Amino acid sequence: MNKVLENRKNSKYLRRGLLFVFLVVAYLFFVTSTFIQDSDILAHSQTMIGKEVKFKLSQATGEIKNYYVSKSRDVLIARITIKENPSTPLPLSASSYVVMTKTDTGQKEIPAYFGRMSTDGDMFVIIPKPSEETYSIIVANRDVATIDTDNKQSDNNITVFDPSDSDSITKILSDAEYDLGTNNDAVRKKSSEDKQTDTIAFNMTINPKLKEKAYQLTVLDVDHLLSEKDGKTYFNFEEYWKLVYKQPLVDKYTKKQKDLKDELSKINANIQNVQKTLDRNENDQNAQKRLSQLQEDLKANEEAMEKASVSLRNAQALEYQESYFNDYTTKMFYVGK
Repeated sequence: MNKVLENRKNSKYLRRGLLFVFLVVAYLFFVTSTFIQDSDILAHSQTMIGKEVKFKLSQATGEIKNYYVSKSRDVLIARITIKENPSTPLPLSASSYVVMTKTDTGQKEIPAYFGRMSTDGDMFVIIPKPSEETYSIIVANRDVATIDTDNKQSDNNITVFDPSDSDSITKILSDAEYDLGTNNDAVRKKSSEDKQTDTIAFNMTINPKLKEKAYQLTVLDVDHLLSEKDGKTYFNFEEYWKLVYKQPLVDKYTKKQKDLKDELSKINANIQNVQKTLDRNENDQNAQKRLSQLQEDLKANEEAMEKASVSLRNAQALEYQESYFNDYTTKMFYVGK
């Protein structure tokens, strides 16, 4: 009898043990599958808007400002704002950079526009007729060897891009992993300290899997930004400039004027209410103070309205200059492993 009870007791412990092992295995499977799924989603989305990427030797910081498509999605555009170190400025010429992609599209050279608005504006990467793939873009400064920091020779560990040098490409691809965020934290930390190339990297796609606003595209109010002529494809830089640079300024000051008009209506309504109080009791000190403050608010509103009107007129008067986008390259290179 005691032996039977002991066997039942052992069987009970065994079942509990097996249940515990099952729950642990199930939990590990869930965590692993979730991590893999999240990693896949991240790898097939844009690099987050607002993320900073850095040209190491030049000490220039790029911030992913936005991504754009036309209504027809005939182009995919990345816009990167640049903060430069005055002592080690980035090259002015677009030909001083090489644009590469790790994404295999079946071509060694892929049509793409790269440059910078004027000499100190935003960088841009424009992919005509993009596919559904996620493009891993690398921008390399190949004039980095000409930079002399603090009257010293350039760091011997910095690699200048050479398309015929497999070691150069390997180092660039390795550094790209830091910006693309595909390595673990320890590797990423090391990469940021030991980056060997003057490069930045980011992802762009017309079909981001992450649905948060920071990963989404801005659809420009235009059907097409590409045109065909004599067998060649052209990008409409003037329309792009109007939609991305001029129109937001016009919208900003138009809204500012509207907000100020709404504020003016409230101020005038409050003045009328206070005046009614004073009509009944002209010695009401609280009402007198309130009226004085409202009159100051009215004056400040009028001054702000005048400034907003001038700013709006100036924004509306802006005209496109060919020099804004007269220096750009027209292809990027596949350098995937």
